[in-house]
Amino acid sequence: TFTISFLTDNPTGGFVKYGTAANKITQQASDDRDQLSGTEGEFTLHHVTVRNLQPGANYFYVIGTESNSLFDNNGAPFSISTGKRAGAPSAAKTIYGSVTTESNVPAVGSVVYLKIDGVGDMSALVTNTGGWAVPLSNARTPDGAGYATITDETQITVTVQGTKASQTAQGVVPVKDSQPVPTIAFGRGFVEVAEVANKPTPTPEPTEEPQ
Repeated sequence: TFTISFLTDNPTGGFVKYGTAANKITQQASDDRDQLSGTEGEFTLHHVTVRNLQPGANYFYVIGTESNSLFDNNGAPFSISTGKRAGAPSAAKTIYGSVTTESNVPAVGSVVYLKIDGVGDMSALVTNTGGWAVPLSNARTPDGAGYATITDETQITVTVQGTKASQTAQGVVPVKDSQPVPTIAFGRGFVEVAEVANKPTPTPEPTEEPQ
Protein backbone atom coordinates (compact mmCIF):
# COMPACT_ATOMS: atom_id res chain seq x y z
CA THR A 1 0.00 0.00 0.00
CA PHE A 2 0.82 3.68 -0.07
CA THR A 3 -1.16 6.63 1.26
CA ILE A 4 -1.57 10.11 -0.21
CA SER A 5 -3.09 13.02 1.73
CA PHE A 6 -3.87 16.50 0.45
CA LEU A 7 -5.88 19.64 1.23
CA THR A 8 -8.41 21.37 -1.01
CA ASP A 9 -9.78 24.89 -0.56
CA ASN A 10 -13.39 23.67 -0.47
CA PRO A 11 -15.10 20.37 0.41
CA THR A 12 -15.02 18.01 -2.55
CA GLY A 13 -14.61 14.37 -3.45
CA GLY A 14 -11.00 13.28 -3.78
CA PHE A 15 -9.21 10.29 -5.28
CA VAL A 16 -5.89 9.00 -6.60
CA LYS A 17 -5.46 7.54 -10.09
CA TYR A 18 -2.49 5.18 -10.40
CA GLY A 19 -0.78 2.59 -12.58
CA THR A 20 2.50 0.76 -13.19
CA ALA A 21 3.50 2.98 -16.14
CA ALA A 22 3.48 6.76 -16.56
CA ASN A 23 1.36 6.45 -19.69
CA LYS A 24 -1.03 3.88 -18.23
CA ILE A 25 -2.65 5.40 -15.14
CA THR A 26 -5.99 3.64 -15.31
CA GLN A 27 -6.82 2.48 -11.77
CA GLN A 28 -8.43 4.63 -9.10
CA ALA A 29 -8.64 4.66 -5.28
CA SER A 30 -11.08 6.81 -3.31
CA ASP A 31 -10.76 8.46 0.10
CA ASP A 32 -10.37 5.98 2.98
CA ARG A 33 -13.73 7.09 4.41
CA ASP A 34 -15.41 6.44 1.07
CA GLN A 35 -13.81 2.99 0.89
CA LEU A 36 -15.40 2.17 4.27
CA SER A 37 -18.84 3.67 3.62
CA GLY A 38 -19.24 2.74 -0.04
CA THR A 39 -20.37 6.31 -0.78
CA GLU A 40 -18.55 9.44 -1.92
CA GLY A 41 -18.12 12.16 0.67
CA GLU A 42 -16.86 15.70 0.34
CA PHE A 43 -13.84 16.73 2.42
CA THR A 44 -11.20 19.45 2.55
CA LEU A 45 -8.52 17.12 3.96
CA HIS A 46 -8.24 13.91 1.97
CA HIS A 47 -6.55 10.64 2.96
CA VAL A 48 -6.37 8.01 0.21
CA THR A 49 -4.78 4.59 0.75
CA VAL A 50 -3.99 2.62 -2.41
CA ARG A 51 -4.15 -1.09 -1.57
CA ASN A 52 -3.41 -4.54 -3.03
CA LEU A 53 -0.20 -3.48 -4.78
CA GLN A 54 2.78 -5.57 -5.75
CA PRO A 55 5.74 -5.43 -3.33
CA GLY A 56 8.93 -3.79 -4.51
CA ALA A 57 7.25 -2.19 -7.54
CA ASN A 58 7.17 1.32 -9.00
CA TYR A 59 3.83 3.09 -9.32
CA PHE A 60 2.81 6.36 -10.95
CA TYR A 61 -0.11 8.48 -9.78
CA VAL A 62 -2.00 11.76 -10.04
CA ILE A 63 -4.42 13.39 -7.58
CA GLY A 64 -8.02 14.04 -8.62
CA THR A 65 -11.15 15.82 -7.37
CA GLU A 66 -14.81 15.37 -8.27
CA SER A 67 -14.65 18.32 -10.66
CA ASN A 68 -12.53 16.03 -12.87
CA SER A 69 -9.46 18.16 -12.16
CA LEU A 70 -6.22 16.17 -12.11
CA PHE A 71 -3.08 17.40 -10.38
CA ASP A 72 0.37 16.08 -11.26
CA ASN A 73 4.05 16.87 -10.68
CA ASN A 74 4.65 19.76 -13.11
CA GLY A 75 3.29 17.93 -16.13
CA ALA A 76 4.44 14.44 -15.14
CA PRO A 77 2.82 11.93 -12.76
CA PHE A 78 4.15 11.50 -9.25
CA SER A 79 5.95 8.22 -8.59
CA ILE A 80 6.49 5.96 -5.59
CA SER A 81 7.94 2.51 -4.85
CA THR A 82 6.26 -0.03 -2.60
CA GLY A 83 8.21 -1.85 0.10
CA LYS A 84 9.89 -5.18 -0.47
CA ARG A 85 9.05 -8.41 1.33
CA ALA A 86 11.83 -8.68 3.89
CA GLY A 87 12.47 -9.50 7.54
CA ALA A 88 10.13 -9.08 10.46
CA PRO A 89 8.86 -5.96 12.27
CA SER A 90 10.78 -4.89 15.37
CA ALA A 91 7.80 -3.45 17.24
CA ALA A 92 4.39 -5.03 17.72
CA LYS A 93 2.97 -1.97 19.50
CA THR A 94 0.14 0.15 18.20
CA ILE A 95 0.45 3.76 19.28
CA TYR A 96 -2.70 5.79 19.66
CA GLY A 97 -4.18 8.99 21.03
CA SER A 98 -6.78 11.68 20.46
CA VAL A 99 -6.96 15.15 18.91
CA THR A 100 -9.24 18.05 19.81
CA THR A 101 -9.97 21.38 18.16
CA GLU A 102 -9.46 24.82 19.69
CA SER A 103 -12.98 24.40 21.13
CA ASN A 104 -12.03 21.11 22.82
CA VAL A 105 -14.22 18.91 20.60
CA PRO A 106 -12.99 15.88 18.58
CA ALA A 107 -10.96 17.02 15.56
CA VAL A 108 -12.82 14.67 13.20
CA GLY A 109 -11.24 14.21 9.78
CA SER A 110 -7.81 15.54 10.76
CA VAL A 111 -4.70 13.56 9.84
CA VAL A 112 -1.94 12.53 12.25
CA TYR A 113 1.56 12.16 10.78
CA LEU A 114 4.38 10.28 12.52
CA LYS A 115 8.01 11.13 11.81
CA ILE A 116 10.76 8.93 13.26
CA ASP A 117 14.45 9.04 12.39
CA GLY A 118 15.29 6.19 10.05
CA VAL A 119 11.63 5.38 9.42
CA GLY A 120 9.32 6.15 6.49
CA ASP A 121 6.48 8.53 7.34
CA MET A 122 3.21 7.06 8.60
CA SER A 123 -0.24 8.61 9.02
CA ALA A 124 -3.76 8.00 10.27
CA LEU A 125 -7.16 9.67 10.05
CA VAL A 126 -8.79 11.01 13.20
CA THR A 127 -12.11 9.21 13.73
CA ASN A 128 -15.52 10.55 14.73
CA THR A 129 -14.59 10.14 18.40
CA GLY A 130 -11.34 12.07 18.01
CA GLY A 131 -9.14 8.96 18.22
CA TRP A 132 -6.36 7.72 15.95
CA ALA A 133 -4.02 4.70 15.89
CA VAL A 134 -0.91 3.60 13.96
CA PRO A 135 0.58 0.08 14.24
CA LEU A 136 4.38 0.32 14.49
CA SER A 137 4.57 -3.15 12.94
CA ASN A 138 4.04 -1.31 9.63
CA ALA A 139 7.12 0.89 10.13
CA ARG A 140 9.61 0.61 7.28
CA THR A 141 12.95 2.18 6.46
CA PRO A 142 12.53 5.30 4.26
CA ASP A 143 13.49 3.35 1.12
CA GLY A 144 11.02 0.57 1.96
CA ALA A 145 13.75 -2.08 1.76
CA GLY A 146 13.00 -3.55 5.18
CA TYR A 147 11.33 -3.06 8.53
CA ALA A 148 12.61 -0.22 10.70
CA THR A 149 14.27 -0.69 14.07
CA ILE A 150 12.20 0.88 16.84
CA THR A 151 12.78 0.71 20.62
CA ASP A 152 10.94 2.07 23.65
CA GLU A 153 13.34 5.04 23.68
CA THR A 154 12.74 5.95 20.03
CA GLN A 155 11.40 9.51 19.74
CA ILE A 156 8.28 10.13 17.65
CA THR A 157 7.36 13.55 16.26
CA VAL A 158 3.57 13.67 16.09
CA THR A 159 2.20 16.33 13.72
CA VAL A 160 -1.50 16.93 13.17
CA GLN A 161 -3.07 18.67 10.19
CA GLY A 162 -6.64 19.80 10.64
CA THR A 163 -9.34 20.20 8.04
CA LYS A 164 -8.33 23.86 7.68
CA ALA A 165 -4.83 24.76 6.53
CA SER A 166 -4.34 26.90 9.64
CA GLN A 167 -5.10 24.04 12.05
CA THR A 168 -1.84 22.37 13.03
CA ALA A 169 -0.27 20.98 16.18
CA GLN A 170 2.89 19.08 17.04
CA GLY A 171 4.60 17.26 19.88
CA VAL A 172 7.43 14.80 20.53
CA VAL A 173 7.02 11.65 22.61
CA PRO A 174 9.05 8.44 23.14
CA VAL A 175 7.53 5.12 22.13
CA LYS A 176 7.32 4.04 25.78
CA ASP A 177 4.91 6.95 26.47
CA SER A 178 2.78 6.52 23.34
CA GLN A 179 0.04 4.19 24.62
CA PRO A 180 -1.66 6.59 24.66
CA VAL A 181 0.10 9.63 23.27
CA PRO A 182 -0.96 12.69 25.32
CA THR A 183 -4.01 14.40 23.86
CA ILE A 184 -3.15 16.97 21.18
CA ALA A 185 -5.13 20.21 20.77
CA PHE A 186 -4.84 22.68 17.93
CA GLY A 187 -2.96 25.78 19.01
CA ARG A 188 -1.63 24.06 22.15
CA GLY A 189 0.09 20.80 21.19
CA PHE A 190 0.15 18.18 23.98
CA VAL A 191 -2.29 19.28 26.67
CA GLU A 192 -2.81 16.56 29.29
CA VAL A 193 0.45 16.99 31.22
CA ALA A 194 0.37 20.78 31.10
CA GLU A 195 -3.24 21.01 32.22
CA VAL A 196 -2.66 18.67 35.15
CA ALA A 197 0.50 20.57 36.17
CA ASN A 198 -1.26 23.94 36.04
CA LYS A 199 -4.39 22.82 37.84
CA PRO A 200 -4.59 24.69 41.18
CA THR A 201 -4.39 22.68 44.35
CA PRO A 202 -7.70 22.97 46.23
CA THR A 203 -7.51 24.67 49.63
CA PRO A 204 -9.20 22.67 52.41
CA GLU A 205 -12.19 24.42 53.96
CA PRO A 206 -11.94 24.93 57.76
CA THR A 207 -14.09 22.54 59.72
CA GLU A 208 -15.25 22.52 63.30
CA GLU A 209 -14.32 19.65 65.53
CA PRO A 210 -17.39 17.88 66.94
CA GLN A 211 -18.06 18.68 70.60
